[in-house]
Amino acid sequence: MAYIPNKQEIENNYWLRLDTIRPENTYVYNYPEVEILKVTKDSIFINDFDQTIETAPILNKEEYLERNMAIPEFTSLNPDMLLKKLTFRNHDNQLTAIEHIHVRLKPTVLKNNIHLDSITNNTYQGVINSFHNVLEFNNKIHIDCIPRITHNDILGDELRLEHFKNIYFLSFYLTGKRFRVIPISEIFEDSITVYGYNKNKETATLNKV
Repeated sequence: MAYIPNKQEIENNYWLRLDTIRPENTYVYNYPEVEILKVTKDSIFINDFDQTIETAPILNKEEYLERNMAIPEFTSLNPDMLLKKLTFRNHDNQLTAIEHIHVRLKPTVLKNNIHLDSITNNTYQGVINSFHNVLEFNNKIHIDCIPRITHNDILGDELRLEHFKNIYFLSFYLTGKRFRVIPISEIFEDSITVYGYNKNKETATLNKV
């Protein structure tokens, strides 16, 4: 097999790609904006959030090259972090590789049978990745108040609560298109706890204002 498995840690989980930078020369690889990955014993599924955009078989290296497909390798860094390496031919027909870290997604816990409509009617504030943000759902965010994830990266100009399977996300849109998502671990009546926004396994609690 081309991938390096700790099979129980890798297979049959959903994994969210952490970085959003699109590498150069990836014309042979379908690069979704919000990538959710699943690996089984015989297939690799790549989603652009909730839509499957590519299903690839598990092959050996020679078979991938014969089909002009990117060669995947998956390495478990720990139970919650997955390193994905893709080797492919670039525009100059040379083999090159890109690496991405994915975070394992977990079902969101909804405390006390909370009604999600009440969540999206509230405003929340908290620190994510060292940046204090005020978050309001389903309204256009003024350019002066756009939430940030790093000094150079914004989250988006509109926030929605969305889910994939039983996993809920803070889903940020930019100019009408889904741009970034942050997975939610727990939703309480007066707070939301999120994770999966950096490589440090940090969590953040956003409190209702």
